[in-house]
Amino acid sequence: MIFERGWFIRKMNKYAPRGYTFVILDAEGRIAMHATDITGDQEPRGPFVSNISFDMLDSLYGGLMTRRNRKIHQACTVADYMFAYDIARPQMVAPDAKTATEQESKYEIYRSIARDHAHRSGKPLGLFMRKNALLIQGLQDSNAPLPAMLATRLNQYVNKCTWYAIEKVMSSMPICDMKYYQDLYRQKMSFLGIEYGQTFGKKFGLIDVDKIAFEKRHKDLTVEIERLMYDVLPRQEKALSTKKNKRPDDTSAHEKLQTQLENTNNRIAELSQERDSVAPREPRRPARDVLSNVFYKSGNATRPEFSKNSIVQFMQMAFLQETKQRKK
Repeated sequence: MIFERGWFIRKMNKYAPRGYTFVILDAEGRIAMHATDITGDQEPRGPFVSNISFDMLDSLYGGLMTRRNRKIHQACTVADYMFAYDIARPQMVAPDAKTATEQESKYEIYRSIARDHAHRSGKPLGLFMRKNALLIQGLQDSNAPLPAMLATRLNQYVNKCTWYAIEKVMSSMPICDMKYYQDLYRQKMSFLGIEYGQTFGKKFGLIDVDKIAFEKRHKDLTVEIERLMYDVLPRQEKALSTKKNKRPDDTSAHEKLQTQLENTNNRIAELSQERDSVAPREPRRPARDVLSNVFYKSGNATRPEFSKNSIVQFMQMAFLQETKQRKK
């Protein structure tokens, strides 16, 4: 990667809309917007994912970071060259004609996306965008079809906010400083032995150790409980039954086997309780709770119906009422 994702996404989050953070989703580096009070702890999907990625930034502007060119003034910002595509494009060497064609077609797609955002200035504003986002997320959580106009409207807002944040970062410092701070960030991460997580589930390059430990403990407990239930317990029951039939007068041996059987049952109960305490939890889905009047009727989950007319869709969304949430 040419643009350091960890460093860059932190800079972008200074310009994120209130309540949102920019996150990276996959190996391509797709950028999405996440809001805890809307999406919960789920990975953003659908309209919340922009069509902009770090792979796109590397393909379009990587040349400004990697090559020496007398046409590139190191004291200028990346934003000064954002639409000088021939200068900003990095040098690509393809091993064969097929790879070259694929690279060229991908580059043309990325450039067309950048051109769509050209000459847009100012912070993106959207009327009723919170309600729009809550509704779309609630419908996604209900596995319901999305109103086309409202889903497109939200995705356009996400794209605008993402590009706005990128432009602000690109114009925040000269190219030479951006190179320096990105390299410094890489060196420190390498020194600390931290590799920045490229996916939503890895925060700030750190692996969620607690989550991994809980998952391993849950798996180990499940294996142990099954061993006790389907191996140890049947053998103890069989031994108790055999001892009772062959030597019914041997009370000491009978009591010993009975005690072992009770201890095994108690152990199974204890392990089952511990396993339930570390079991994976369902992700929080707060959107439907905030719009409980829309997604619940008489305590039962329901799917709201929306008109296919874009104007009517907008009016339906605008008149939605949020429910005040109790503080937990």
